[in-house]
Amino acid sequence: MMRGLMKVLTGLAMALGLVHLGLSALTSVRAWGLDTLWFAGSGLAILVAALINVVMIRAREIDRVQSAVWFIANLALTGFFGLAWLVLKEPQVIVGGLVFALLSAGIAGRSVARA
Repeated sequence: MMRGLMKVLTGLAMALGLVHLGLSALTSVRAWGLDTLWFAGSGLAILVAALINVVMIRAREIDRVQSAVWFIANLALTGFFGLAWLVLKEPQVIVGGLVFALLSAGIAGRSVARA
């Protein structure tokens, strides 16, 4: 059941990253600037973290280093969304923060269960 939930959360994270990149492309038509680059970079970071989740969920065996990288990637994005909330109180920030917080918790729970 936990694996299924992590797949759903990863799908949501991928969608969030792709929407971010798509919106960047749409806004760059009007003006390509620093804000657009930061927005696209954020979308790319979200997408890369989601892809790390895809790879790790599909892995047959996971060693301690892989598990640590997986956890840190998700925890970093959780922190990123937490910081974003300070300046942008929008629903997508809450969704992103919850997605990556739940993924982090799932990874931590998986590590504890295997110990």
